[in-house]
Amino acid sequence: MESLFEDPAPVASVAPSDWIAVAPAAPVVPAPPVTPAAAPTFDWTPTPPAPAPAPAPAEAPVAAQPVQDAVPAILPAAAPQYIAPPAIPRLEQQQQQYVVPPAIQPAVPAPAPAVAPAPAPAVAATPVPAPAPAPVVAPAPAPQRFAVPEPEPVFDLPGGFFDEDDAAPSVLPAPLPEQLADALQAPLPTPAPVSAPVPSQAPPAASPVAVSSRPAVSPVPRVAAVVPAEPNRSNRLVVAPAPAGQRIPLDAIGQNMAVNDQWLDSVFRQLTALGVSDVHLTKSGARDELTIEGRRDGVLEPVITLRGRDAATVMNLIKSRSRISTGSNLVPDDGRYELEIDNYPYRIRAVSLPLFDGGEKVVLRLPQTGELKRLDQLGFTEKNLAAVRDLLSTPGGMIIIAGPMGEGKTTTAHAALLEIGGSGRAVTSVEDPVERVLNRVAQIEVNEDIEAGFGTIMRYLVRADFDTLFIGEIRDDLTAAAAVRLARAGRRVISTIHATDNVAALLQLIKLSKDTPLSVLDAVRGVISQRLVRRVGDGPDGYLGRHPVHETLTVTTALADEIIEGRSTTDIRRATKESSTLFAENARELVSAGVTDEAEIRRVLGNVL
Repeated sequence: MESLFEDPAPVASVAPSDWIAVAPAAPVVPAPPVTPAAAPTFDWTPTPPAPAPAPAPAEAPVAAQPVQDAVPAILPAAAPQYIAPPAIPRLEQQQQQYVVPPAIQPAVPAPAPAVAPAPAPAVAATPVPAPAPAPVVAPAPAPQRFAVPEPEPVFDLPGGFFDEDDAAPSVLPAPLPEQLADALQAPLPTPAPVSAPVPSQAPPAASPVAVSSRPAVSPVPRVAAVVPAEPNRSNRLVVAPAPAGQRIPLDAIGQNMAVNDQWLDSVFRQLTALGVSDVHLTKSGARDELTIEGRRDGVLEPVITLRGRDAATVMNLIKSRSRISTGSNLVPDDGRYELEIDNYPYRIRAVSLPLFDGGEKVVLRLPQTGELKRLDQLGFTEKNLAAVRDLLSTPGGMIIIAGPMGEGKTTTAHAALLEIGGSGRAVTSVEDPVERVLNRVAQIEVNEDIEAGFGTIMRYLVRADFDTLFIGEIRDDLTAAAAVRLARAGRRVISTIHATDNVAALLQLIKLSKDTPLSVLDAVRGVISQRLVRRVGDGPDGYLGRHPVHETLTVTTALADEIIEGRSTTDIRRATKESSTLFAENARELVSAGVTDEAEIRRVLGNVL
């Protein structure tokens, strides 16, 4: 088989001389024909089918047949036959097998024979006598009419920290609803005596009703006149700073009253009306007493002292309503105390400080109420007022209002917004908290709890399209940097900062903004510094009310060069003489005019005279 797939060997060529003669082959004799054998015959008779083997029981397995060596071929085992289960009877057969029992017919009773009704007996109509009229009892005599007491006088609302207290308070009577006033003035009806019987009158006979096709028209009901609701006067400021000789002492507030949340709100409203700017609550851990004081005219005055349960109640109310933790007083905390005044919910800033003896101190900053004063009503001298208005006339840049805490900076800033605001101008403020509601100003309140601080809000004000932005206080680097950036972009920015004078305010802003002095001074237009001194009056200590003292500064090139070159504070102050006014000038004018005295100037400003 292998030679079939191999290539044939080459055949060598043979010359003619080498040919060999071959003898002719013998003739082939053909083979005789073969006769085919006869085909065998088969019997086509059908064989009867073998009987089907009986099925083996399911339990007995069929044993395998052993294979014998002597058998040359292995015969396959017969396959088990499948036995079909009995067929399920059809639905018709099932229905035929189920026999429905016949329904039981209810037995119908035979109808009862009709019974003829018995004739009704004749009843004689007897007239019923009319009942005797009941005696009419006269109503009891009306109680004696009490005299309506005169309403307590309600003084005008306070006008801020710089009120002129030499004018007498205007008394406003509490208004009454018109219907109630008429009812009180109408004479009472005279009741009839009890002994005099009132003759009874028979009811009128019913008239026949005429049938008409027109539908009945019901009379139009008379609607009583709508009485306007009396405004809620429980949260009104009903006391104003009294004039000389009539000033109400703070220790007359909250006496002989139950201590609860209504008492606390009432005390805070009265303190606000009396010109108190801050409330100090000091709880002593050693003596277990709470002392409440109010700062008026820059001086703390005692209000009330509580002990025991009342002291704990007031402290817990303030902390819980300010959302300050009441469980521990070991860590300082702050919050907002909501106080409704004149139907507006003010959010008062509250701070809690732990004391060494286990007590704590809470300080609240009360809101400013009353009419907002203009710049020319805040006690500026003519020179200072002209300098301030010159700064406000600049369309862009930053104006800083400097001073310590509680010196009226926010009041001056609000008066400046009133000066430059108005129709056609967008004014926005960012405050912590909002101390006064301003008309036509979009006021935003800072909320550090939800990470909405000054720096965070300032990032979104870049595209807020405002004309003037008021920042309540520059207290950190983020706020300072954002304020400088907005002012350099050409926006007008007004803000407050804690500093003692004009030069200190500029240096503090440069430090907080973490920017170069050239960049900061390019953004600032000027500084207004302010202090408050007590005015000479008939108060308990010889003073009554307060008056502002100002100094102004306009940033010049000479001043900027001194600061950029890092000169001393003395050299910088010397460079401001040409473009600023000083506290000393304003203080001398106030002393000469008798507004204050030298002792008060030294207490507030030091030796400037």
